Amino acid sequence: MDHELLILGAGPGGYEAAIRAAQLGLNVGLIERDAVGGTCLNRGCIPTKTLLHDAGPGADFLALNAHKEQVVSTLRQGVEGLLKKRRVTVYRGTGMLTDDHTIEVDGQAVTGEKLLLAPGSRPALPPVEGIDLALTSDDLLHEPRPLESLLILGGGVMHQRQLFPMVRCRTLELLGGYVAAPEIVEHMDSYIVAPGLGDNAGAVGSLMLARRALQ
Repeated sequence: MDHELLILGAGPGGYEAAIRAAQLGLNVGLIERDAVGGTCLNRGCIPTKTLLHDAGPGADFLALNAHKEQVVSTLRQGVEGLLKKRRVTVYRGTGMLTDDHTIEVDGQAVTGEKLLLAPGSRPALPPVEGIDLALTSDDLLHEPRPLESLLILGGGVMHQRQLFPMVRCRTLELLGGYVAAPEIVEHMDSYIVAPGLGDNAGAVGSLMLARRALQ
């Protein structure tokens, strides 16, 4: 066997398991086709919270994005450094499970006594006409210019974090660029849906948006 533990996916679940297993003395392999850190570090919690923190009156669109990329890059390098320090072997490529002990990485068979599958997530695209023209939350984080208008489908945490920086004065602002015709579409009764945070979470989220819109 190539490794005592072979992990597919280098998001928080995968890379933290890899580091801990290596600390305990195991020979660990980690497979990742994209950037180490997964959704949270690269396309979720970290970049959206950075934008939320930086956005405000007079914020520069290019500066916001540059700082976001700097923060993400610094933290990603930190994770890569921890993996290297613990001698975790990182395989770059798309992994495909072929049997109970083997994952094929772009044609290379890598084996492990134990396998841990942590493939992560991706934005859901509802089966509606014209969805190919829409931006996902991933796309929005890499939008190179301010948008003139925006319709948001969904009121979950990712949408809230990207929406809050837009709201000020009597208009909405998207990462430094004014949004002239903002709307939120949500099929739930609550305007903002925050699973696991209780029935009042939606009302609190709506109130936060309203207060920022009227400032």
